[in-house]
Amino acid sequence: MHREIVRKRSLARHGGRHEPEPQALGNVPVFAVFTPNVSQRRVEEAIMKQVDAARTQGITEYEMEKVKNSVLTNRVYELYSSDHICQKLAYSEAIEGDYRLWVERLSALETMSVETLMQAAQRYWVEARPPYVVPQTEKVNPLLFAAGMFRKLVPQ
Repeated sequence: MHREIVRKRSLARHGGRHEPEPQALGNVPVFAVFTPNVSQRRVEEAIMKQVDAARTQGITEYEMEKVKNSVLTNRVYELYSSDHICQKLAYSEAIEGDYRLWVERLSALETMSVETLMQAAQRYWVEARPPYVVPQTEKVNPLLFAAGMFRKLVPQ
């Protein structure tokens, strides 16, 4: 999604997905951050096209490896401090019901295959139009924008 919507088509500045908790299977929020000059409809259609392609055509082993690496990278950041570790363990215990789930989730991902992921996607990603939220941005005063750019370009 990032490669297609951000890099190739330049519809958004950023795009991605949020990893759901186990009890929210099938509820995978995807998002794109775009500027006011791009129509919301174009961004939504591009996201839905990518979701449909992943659901119907599947993903490659390379893409699966990228997902695993991304989750592993996030886990490394979670281990950055004892405070982060305590927060994650406490969240797993309080919300999910067992602190061991935070530890076991990583090994479950390591053994997950593309086929298993695709079975879940076809089961949970239905064709119904998902709800979405579009925050409204304030209009930018072009003179203030130009003045800010001028200050950045001209040494003080």
